[in-house]
Amino acid sequence: MEIERVKIKCAVCGKESEQMVVISNYVRSTPDLDLKPNGSMMGIGENVQECPYCHYCNYDISQAVQSRLELEDSLKLWENDEDIQNIIKSNENPTAKKLLILAELYRGNLEYEKAVKALISASWVTSDDKAKELRNQALSLYISNVIPRIRAKFLQMADIARQNEEFDIALSLVDALTNLLNKADHGYKELKSFAKFEKKLIEKKDYKRHNRREA
Repeated sequence: MEIERVKIKCAVCGKESEQMVVISNYVRSTPDLDLKPNGSMMGIGENVQECPYCHYCNYDISQAVQSRLELEDSLKLWENDEDIQNIIKSNENPTAKKLLILAELYRGNLEYEKAVKALISASWVTSDDKAKELRNQALSLYISNVIPRIRAKFLQMADIARQNEEFDIALSLVDALTNLLNKADHGYKELKSFAKFEKKLIEKKDYKRHNRREA
C-alpha cells in the first residue's frame, strides 16, 4: 500500500488537519461472497477521512457530500443533525463510526447505493450482533430504494434488447424484473402490466417500437 500524508481543510468546519490519502493498494486474496476483502494491507474504512475537530467524514473531507454542507452555516447544521451526532457520540469503534457517518450522509443525499455500501463495510468491523443489525439496515435500504430503480432499468434494457432482436437477453431481463416485483411497491400494477406486455412482444419475436399506452 502506498499512502501520502497531506494537510486538508474540512468542508464543514473549515479547520485543517493531516489526513491519509491512499495512492495505491494491492489486494491479492479472494474476497468473501459478500465482497468483504481478505488479506488487505489496508484495513477496511481506512480510506475514509475524518476531521478530528467536527468529525465530518468523507473519502475527501475537503468535499461536501451534501450541498447543505456547503452553506455558510454548515457547521451549525452539522452540529444540529441529531442522527449524525448520535453516531458520533455512540460507543462504536472509530472505523465503524466513520462508515456509519458516511452512510447517513449518503442516505440524506438520496445516494442509496453508496449508503448501502457504507453500511455493509461498517458491518465488517463491528460485533456479530451489531453486524446483523447493519446488514438488515443495508438490506432494507436496498429493497426499498435501490431495487425500484433497477426494475425500471431492467424494463428499459429488455425493450432495447427486443428491438435489437436479442430476444433471449430481453426475456432474461423481463424475467428478472418480474422476480423483483413487490405488491407493496408503488406502481406495482403498472409495472407488472408493462412487463407482461413486453414478454408477449418478445414471444412474438416483435422487434418494432411500441408505446406503454398499448399495454
